[in-house]
Amino acid sequence: MSSKSSRTTTSDTHIAPAGWLTYIVLMDKIFAAPRHPHEYADRHIDCQCALEDALVTVIDYAEAAGWSVGKITTAIIELADNIALQQCTLVDMRTLLQDMRKRRGDI
Repeated sequence: MSSKSSRTTTSDTHIAPAGWLTYIVLMDKIFAAPRHPHEYADRHIDCQCALEDALVTVIDYAEAAGWSVGKITTAIIELADNIALQQCTLVDMRTLLQDMRKRRGDI
């Protein structure tokens, strides 16, 4: 029978790296809005630019916590994929994938 308590000890918790207040401020960061309320050619690029600084900061904190950049980026991709699947119907996803392939020049 284990004598380990169900309480979390200091050694079981993650201590945030120096500058953890920056992380809290990051959560309140206001992102740039799209240039137009409707679709336009570079809307996806503008969205990437709006999210980039926050995402780089999240990656930095995850790396400081001990995760490899490969694991972090794989997790981010899988999380984004899961969110997209939750938000879109199959038809919507096919349309999004087709648009992405057109932008890359695959079609």
